[in-house]
Amino acid sequence: GDLPDHVLATLSSVVASTLAVRIAFRRGVGHVVRPGAGVTVDHRTGGRVSLLPLTRCEGVVLQGVAWPLDGHALEHGGLVSVSNEASAKEVTAKVTIGTALLFVETDAVSW
Repeated sequence: GDLPDHVLATLSSVVASTLAVRIAFRRGVGHVVRPGAGVTVDHRTGGRVSLLPLTRCEGVVLQGVAWPLDGHALEHGGLVSVSNEASAKEVTAKVTIGTALLFVETDAVSW
């Protein structure tokens, strides 16, 4: 549901897991980004995209958006990327250290 304690507990579990995880929200999908290949998603140009650190993240790359990131660090209480805008049909997020959540707003969740 929309209970903040459950959402935060779920995100905490995601950080501890080694599984590839996607989280369905009412207004979109969250893709967990870990060190390695990163995550690339198809998205409509102009759609909302956010990249939120679940742990401290370094070497952050966010491409295909109006305000790209290249080698930045993200952390709670510091730099985050909220309500960015897709500027291409593909959005890519990568981190070299840490775990982040790439949120892609959609009109309807599709798997």
